[in-house]
Amino acid sequence: MDRKPSGTMMLLVAPLVLAVAMIVIGWLPTWARGGRPAIEAMLWAQGLLLLVVYLSLLPILMRLVTTGAIVEGPALLKRTMLAGGLRFLMTLAIVGIVLIFGWLESKPFLLWIGMGYVVMTVVESFVLARWLKNIQQPPLGQQKSTQKEAKGS
Repeated sequence: MDRKPSGTMMLLVAPLVLAVAMIVIGWLPTWARGGRPAIEAMLWAQGLLLLVVYLSLLPILMRLVTTGAIVEGPALLKRTMLAGGLRFLMTLAIVGIVLIFGWLESKPFLLWIGMGYVVMTVVESFVLARWLKNIQQPPLGQQKSTQKEAKGS
């Protein structure tokens, strides 16, 4: 039986897979450039990004999954922009706190926060758009009748 992962599962798993992939890819160059402090900054950056992603993503997914409410048009854009804005503000707050207190090496931390944020946002947007497209399409049997109704009007 060929079973595809659900959109919700993809949204939940994609950030974790991306974080692990970035750590694996970036380990040697980060070690070569900055040693242990840079590796610690990379790991903390990826971990904090995952925290922010899940804090901003889970409430939206819970609402979509539990209520089954599919939001369309301007309301969907508004919610997506709100979630993106909240994620950006949370990321800025965390970065500010880490830099003010000097807990980690600033250059590798900022580098990995920046790269991770961009990669996570791009991939998550792609997965979310694909998931919403699949949810909003009528089942195969209903597509033809919907098209006929549209032509008849």
